Amino acid sequence: MVGSGEHLLSEKTDDPEARDYDEALILFMSGLKLGRRGDLEAAAPKIACAFLLNGRSISFIPKIPDNPADQKKKDKVLDLELLLALTSATAETETETESYACSVLRIITGQFLGQNPEHGQALIASAMTAIERLLEIILNDPSIENPDNIILGGCLTRANLFFYRSSCHMAMGNRKRAIKDLSKCLKVDEFYTKAREARGYLWASYNLKDDQTIHGEFTRVASEFHPDNRGMEGVYAWLAITTLNDPSLGSVEDAKIHFNKCLRATIRKDELYGPTQRRIDELPSCVQKAYTLFQQHPHHGRNRQRNLNEMIQGMRGISVDEYEEGMRKNKYICVKCGANRRPDGKMVMQCTRCKSVSYCSTKCQKADWKSHKSFCDTMKNKS
Repeated sequence: MVGSGEHLLSEKTDDPEARDYDEALILFMSGLKLGRRGDLEAAAPKIACAFLLNGRSISFIPKIPDNPADQKKKDKVLDLELLLALTSATAETETETESYACSVLRIITGQFLGQNPEHGQALIASAMTAIERLLEIILNDPSIENPDNIILGGCLTRANLFFYRSSCHMAMGNRKRAIKDLSKCLKVDEFYTKAREARGYLWASYNLKDDQTIHGEFTRVASEFHPDNRGMEGVYAWLAITTLNDPSLGSVEDAKIHFNKCLRATIRKDELYGPTQRRIDELPSCVQKAYTLFQQHPHHGRNRQRNLNEMIQGMRGISVDEYEEGMRKNKYICVKCGANRRPDGKMVMQCTRCKSVSYCSTKCQKADWKSHKSFCDTMKNKS
């Protein structure tokens, strides 16, 4: 098992990625235990399979300190000395599985030490050579990709290799090749959603695609990811950003719905991967960017003075069912005062020109017209 006193992630959520992570973590811990005992040939395939199944399962540290307290980390953390020993032990083997594991171990080395100023580029180059070797092997024997294959648990696939090669390209500063490999990954497996997510982030972060393309990409990711997926906060943040940037993608209220889902995903991520709540400066930059855009938007309304931390704290303790029910009831609110009903209790009214914002009364609509006019004209022309 993972360890005494430790709970499996899959006990907290039915997200398929959680099951993969738990399985990968068990494999990693088993391989690490074998490696510490000196059975390097048996340890290498387990650690390699764990990495391919879910790379987050690998806990790595370049060097374990010599003091007795830190020596306990050996039972849970892979260090460079052991990683190199595992690689050397499988480098000259005639066993296919161990040979493939050796190449994956080189990829792991590049992934974790690629930022090393002295040896980083050489390690990344070695990782990319290993990936090229494995891709060539799969080209000559496609059966290796069969999920039922015993070779590294069926995790040795072109999609996985293209995905990890894209991160090597990013580490070398080549965004264009990274995106090309993510596209290759999706061509092999169009439902390799974490590759679609990664490509969407690159498009969005470096302004490489228009808002409609980025919005469409993240809309698909949102539909394919489980609601508890750790990437959902960023996905919803970008949906909010693109909606605010391009009114044709939805109204301000639609953007607010995306952003509120982003905050819910932020809370859920902390619940699953805690144990502590992240500080605001620890959140993805896209979450903070979405918040800033709302603060600057003329139709942000009554929440303009609430800081991001207050908004997140205000949503804690609300169940998912309560939250979604509230979202349905409050989808349309007055952009001027925040009311979700007219004084007579009826639903708020949409602006008849742009049909993108709502008001609770003629008084609020007239008071908001000066700031709303340019937005209204834009939306009217797009309809």
